[in-house]
Amino acid sequence: MERRTFCDQWGVPPQAKLVVTVARLTLSKGHHYLLQAIPAIVRRVPDAHFLWVGDGPLLDDLRWQMQALDIQAPRLILTGWYADIQQLLAAADLFVLPSLREGFPLVVLEALAAGVPVIATRVGGTPEAIEDGVSGRLVEPHNSAALAAAIVEALTQPDLMQRWRTEGRRRFDCLFSAVRMARETVALYEAVQTPHSQYEARALAQVALTHTHTASV
Repeated sequence: MERRTFCDQWGVPPQAKLVVTVARLTLSKGHHYLLQAIPAIVRRVPDAHFLWVGDGPLLDDLRWQMQALDIQAPRLILTGWYADIQQLLAAADLFVLPSLREGFPLVVLEALAAGVPVIATRVGGTPEAIEDGVSGRLVEPHNSAALAAAIVEALTQPDLMQRWRTEGRRRFDCLFSAVRMARETVALYEAVQTPHSQYEARALAQVALTHTHTASV
């Protein structure tokens, strides 16, 4: 599906700068911090539009917060579950993951592989996937102002976005073979959602990334 067709499907203007987030709608994913950042972003980048993919217990609360902030579709669209993440990423200008905690976020790797610049919070295994300022931008969690500043920085600097695309894809290519071996195991541990499994998931991701770095030196 072409980007224009995708945008038409969701009612997004074809010239929009499309910022995508893929994460379950839970407190730990930090959506409310990104939501609070949207008014400041739109003041600087009027073409910015946001597409959030995922479902979860915070759906009604996020809709209420949207009303309170006077944010309406198509400025922000909550798609619910969406099957074709690759199609979504192909239409995205920027991927943002505002999590408050993470194991190893495989969706960040999907974005890097698709050549989509990434802004994410400095939590869990995310800093192993994103080299701050080189292959994307890392910000501190619980910080709407930092998210807004990073997103405005990216959307107003095409050269920076292109550099993040290139370096992000290069970093993914460098890490992919090791991560691929650990990927399904990590996903299984994360699905269990226990503190011990989260620890083991992060450890597995760290082992994979360390192995790749050593092999590439």
